Amino acid sequence: SSPPVEMGANTNEKVEYSINLWAKLVDDYAKEHNVGSDDDRGVVLMGNSLGSLVALAAATGDFVGTIPIDTDESSYLAGTRDEESSSSRIRGICLFNCAVGLNSRNLLKNPTYD
Repeated sequence: SSPPVEMGANTNEKVEYSINLWAKLVDDYAKEHNVGSDDDRGVVLMGNSLGSLVALAAATGDFVGTIPIDTDESSYLAGTRDEESSSSRIRGICLFNCAVGLNSRNLLKNPTYD
C-alpha cells in the first residue's frame, strides 16, 4: 500500500506555501469549475483568520505574478485591473477574524506594529 499523502511530501517540487499560493489555488478551483460564469450574480468569497487573507488576495488578484510555478498573467476571479472594463466575478467578500498580524504588508506600512 502507498504511504499517506502529506503536505509537501508527495512532490519533488520545493513549494513555498503562502497566502499567494493558496489564493492561486482558490482562483484555479473557481476557473476549473466555472464559478461565477453561468450567471451575473457573481461570487462572494468568505474566509476566517488566515483564510480571510487568502480570500482577499484571491478577490483582488494580488497573487498574479508572485508564484514562480504560475504561468497565468491574470486572475480568473478578479479579472482585469482596468477600471473601465472590469471583468471581475467578485460580488462581495466577507472577512471573519481577519489575520491582519500575519499580513507582511501591514508591517511595511506600520513598522511599529506589534
